[in-house]
Amino acid sequence: MIKSAMKYFTELVEYGSKVEQVEINGTMYTEKILEEVRDPIYKCKQMEFSNLNMLVLNIKNQLSSHNLPLVINVSEQIVEVYSSFDKYQEREYVFKTKSQHPRISLNEYISVEEMIIQLQTCFIDNDNKSALIKMISKLSKDTNVTLEDDGYTQVVS
Repeated sequence: MIKSAMKYFTELVEYGSKVEQVEINGTMYTEKILEEVRDPIYKCKQMEFSNLNMLVLNIKNQLSSHNLPLVINVSEQIVEVYSSFDKYQEREYVFKTKSQHPRISLNEYISVEEMIIQLQTCFIDNDNKSALIKMISKLSKDTNVTLEDDGYTQVVS
């Protein structure tokens, strides 16, 4: 019984290692899925910037002539730079730049300092802005408590 089991396992191993080929209309097919073995191509990690000047500077300094031509994808808030095709017709995702736009806080509490900074950075200079900043900078919060007690009555203000 053990001998027949071992013979069965041996046949399974031999049959599993054989690749059967079938020719259909001049094209050879196999029963197994074969994939191409590729040489490794080492790629750098994508760099992300917050302004276009750094993007241009790095394109000029970091990329060599073998990476050219570049593919540049531009949208409203993002600029992406891809290298040219490698020998496997794949591109490397090299650089990315995202625009920075201020967040304007409306209908929510913010501190006086944050309000002044937001006014100075997000709005155009005019007389109304200057007057509003001047008014906000004079705001104060007082917590004075006075107590008057004459023995009969107490007055807290």
